[in-house]
Amino acid sequence: MTTTFKVSGGDVVINQANGRVVTVTNHDKLRQDVRELLSIDTQDDTGFGAGLDSMIGQLPSDEMSPGSVNFSFGMLLRSAFSRFQQLQRAFQFGSRSLQELVNRILFAQAAPSKTNPTQYVFSVAIQSMAGKVVKSGGNIQL
Repeated sequence: MTTTFKVSGGDVVINQANGRVVTVTNHDKLRQDVRELLSIDTQDDTGFGAGLDSMIGQLPSDEMSPGSVNFSFGMLLRSAFSRFQQLQRAFQFGSRSLQELVNRILFAQAAPSKTNPTQYVFSVAIQSMAGKVVKSGGNIQL
């Protein structure tokens, strides 16, 4: 089992009772790792990150249908989680619990917002090796 600092709203969480940093493990660590992966650009050194910001400016048009945008989102997300699986297996694999290891991607999709055609809503669900499902997603303004 590996441990990391718990992050909330971009800040490390401190236990107010004892002043120590709160840590997360197992399924909670996987959930936090997924949120981080979705929120950052792909890192040059490790490949960690979804790089969803590369979709900005990829507005549907005569050349690029909403289906094409959805396909591009799906490819970015699947590629990011594939790299994440590789990283998990390359670093501290023997120390990780089955609850924090990615087994497979259940879905990765995006669709135009119903209220704003330049905003896309994306979602992803992954299953851990222990069988638990982590779902996450968000909005991106193209």
